[in-house]
Amino acid sequence: MQFAPGETAQDYDELMERLIAFIESLQPGDVPVVACGWPNRYTIIGEIIATAAQMRGSPGWVTDGWIRDSQGIRGIGYQVFCSGFSPLSFIKRARIVSVDMPVICAGTLVETNDIVLGDGDGCVVVPNSYSAEVQEMLNADVESDVVMRQALRDGKSFSQVLAETH
Repeated sequence: MQFAPGETAQDYDELMERLIAFIESLQPGDVPVVACGWPNRYTIIGEIIATAAQMRGSPGWVTDGWIRDSQGIRGIGYQVFCSGFSPLSFIKRARIVSVDMPVICAGTLVETNDIVLGDGDGCVVVPNSYSAEVQEMLNADVESDVVMRQALRDGKSFSQVLAETH
């Protein structure tokens, strides 16, 4: 979904109709990526929208916009990656300009069916065409990390561990 600022934002009913349709179109595993693409201080998601998305099976949300209700969102275990926090709603301040279209979010092109991976350090977008290759690389990294941690716990020096694993 893409938002844009507007001096005359969408009529409230139209905005809510589009937002509801978007949330209700989510399938289990979908991670909404919402591009704002401009400096703003109002929010794109709060606890109610997060809860609605989570109940549709969405594990998280990515936006280069801001969010509100961050404690409530964390409390329900919904993962959100955002640019900041504000109490101001987007209603009457922005309009939805596209849904289910490629977007530039935080400088990154994101297309439908791309893979979004995130943890406490941030998130990355993997183009769908590279998903198998990236999964193979991730599996190898995880296996290597397990071996390296165990070797360090077993008393080997860092230089020994690196020499043996790289």
